[in-house]
Amino acid sequence: MNKFGFHHGDVGAEIAKRWQLPDTITSAIRFYPFPQRMAAPNLAGVVHCATALAIDLEDQVAFEDWTDQVSDSLLNRLNLTREKLASKLDQWLSYCELTDLMVS
Repeated sequence: MNKFGFHHGDVGAEIAKRWQLPDTITSAIRFYPFPQRMAAPNLAGVVHCATALAIDLEDQVAFEDWTDQVSDSLLNRLNLTREKLASKLDQWLSYCELTDLMVS
């Protein structure tokens, strides 16, 4: 929340609504910063995890520190573990490198 009474997820959800995206997508955008606020947070939770990972990969934050950004309860709801995420790290890093090559 900021001084205007809304956050970037609210703005993104409003844009998604105007673009007539499905309600599930709109809700995921609105609640991804706070997936615990949704009754069924799976999609918002996935976006939350992916965003945290993407930002920290870009900033070259150690994976061990990134995992502090995502709660155990959210990982449990998504049927994920920190070990599963760590096992995919090399694959994600290669995707990042490929993406950088494509846009540069």
